[in-house]
Amino acid sequence: MRTLRSGRSLASLFTGLAALGALLVAAPSAHAVDTPLRDLATAKGKIIGTAVTGSKLTGTYGDIAGREFNSLTPGNAMKWESVEPSRGTYNWAEADRIVDFAEAHDQQVRGHTLGIASQWSTGFTGQVRIACSGASLSSWKVNWMYGAGQRITQAWNATCTQSGTEVSCSHASYNGAVPDGGSVTFGFNGTWNGSNTVPVVTLG
Repeated sequence: MRTLRSGRSLASLFTGLAALGALLVAAPSAHAVDTPLRDLATAKGKIIGTAVTGSKLTGTYGDIAGREFNSLTPGNAMKWESVEPSRGTYNWAEADRIVDFAEAHDQQVRGHTLGIASQWSTGFTGQVRIACSGASLSSWKVNWMYGAGQRITQAWNATCTQSGTEVSCSHASYNGAVPDGGSVTFGFNGTWNGSNTVPVVTLG
């Protein structure tokens, strides 16, 4: 009887271990790595990008930027006040960090710049340049926010609208297509009071 009970106990134990083994084999890994966004985008012939700060492209920030995106846009590094902080003095360090990072991670860099072409006591003329590198555009739209009461009064080579502080400008009927290596520029007039800081422009 003791041998029979032991036999049943061992049989039950082996059955349980076999079931557990099957369960472990069938169970998916809890730490499976998801396909990077850039790979999913490339498979669909798409570009997926993000705006970055060059000095932050290290650690987790840099890991995510390099792994998940195939296009980078400088946040402020290529704005006029960044590359020429004082008249005749240039600083490309931040912009170079972004370009070097992109080259190391097989990414394109899409640049855009808004500059103040001229300014007077209550008004100014602004200019935005959209440039493509590594890809082309069939249409474009850019957005930015003014924080010092600026108002757009007139635009050319783009259709611009403003609601409160939010500005949106889209291509005209003749300049929506921007080839790889090409660029398009549009301009506008506006009013200001107090200060007229250059905003961050994003490609939407």
